Amino acid sequence: MKFAPKRDAWLSLVMYFCIIALALAGASPWIIGGTGIIGGTLLSLFCLAIAGVTSWLWFGIDYALRDSELVIRTGFLTKVIPLDKIVSIKPIRSWQSGAAASGRSLEIRSNQYEAIHISPLDEQAFLKEFRLRCKHASIEERM
Repeated sequence: MKFAPKRDAWLSLVMYFCIIALALAGASPWIIGGTGIIGGTLLSLFCLAIAGVTSWLWFGIDYALRDSELVIRTGFLTKVIPLDKIVSIKPIRSWQSGAAASGRSLEIRSNQYEAIHISPLDEQAFLKEFRLRCKHASIEERM
């Protein structure tokens, strides 16, 4: 079952601004001029590539809860966590993890030292589905 990410509005505005600014910077050598053909092409390619990667990372976030694993995808990065390795899930407020697009996220611990944060849009549905598939894990509710 796939879950879309919850995105904070202010962070979405920042990301949209960065993507648009990079795209405009990539187009500027052709609109304004002043750079040579090689310099303009290199600047355009660089800015448009960074805008593309940023877009891919921001819009490519999703979480898939499968029968035996949790798949966390952020753009070209994918993390697969076997459900039998997950120890606990607890709600937190943090900006530490790149897989969470919101400050209100869930911390998933797969061992003593490894944790990842995710922010599913429908947190209750995610936790309900997770309970069905991973009965051994400790799950805390958000208050």
